Amino acid sequence: LPSDHRDCLEGRRVLELASGTGLLGLSLLVGEVAAGCVVMTDKPNMTELIEANVEANADIVPKEKLVVAPLDFCTPIGSEVAEGAPYDTVIVSDVFYDEDIVEPFLCTLRRVCLLSRRESTGAPPIFLCASHRSDRIEQLFFTAAKPFFSWDEVGDKSSMKKQLRSEYISIWRLRMREDVPDAVFAAGLDGGG
Repeated sequence: LPSDHRDCLEGRRVLELASGTGLLGLSLLVGEVAAGCVVMTDKPNMTELIEANVEANADIVPKEKLVVAPLDFCTPIGSEVAEGAPYDTVIVSDVFYDEDIVEPFLCTLRRVCLLSRRESTGAPPIFLCASHRSDRIEQLFFTAAKPFFSWDEVGDKSSMKKQLRSEYISIWRLRMREDVPDAVFAAGLDGGG
């Protein structure tokens, strides 16, 4: 994240969705701006890989500040993730690869916001990093997200291009819309994705 957003990570309880290999979540615990706790999630078949990478980095990663939990966007949030709430910050990267994931992903974001919302601070910010693989999938997501979330693009384009070494990567900060009643925000979330 750009330096003006690092306060969203330092000492915070962070939920990472779609962790993949776990590189980002691990780096959040050992960088100069270390999170207080990171819960890394991915599909059940990916958690074994994340755990192996945690073990491979056991000499530098404070394992007591780390949880690896299964989370498939197409199923309800499991107890390991729910019990870790509330989260201060949610991060996710590189999920716009399939149109079929848009609706389940959006439902997962809504569930996480409802689990993590606090009266004093509201729902956590969601930082979404995406490489521009498909304008169509991004458009589908942001159209579907509009009734529930507001967002802005994070960082100055030219400095982000230098940091990320690509003009095809963007980071957005999503916020739960405060003008949406809870019943509307939660509608349709009782089942899976």
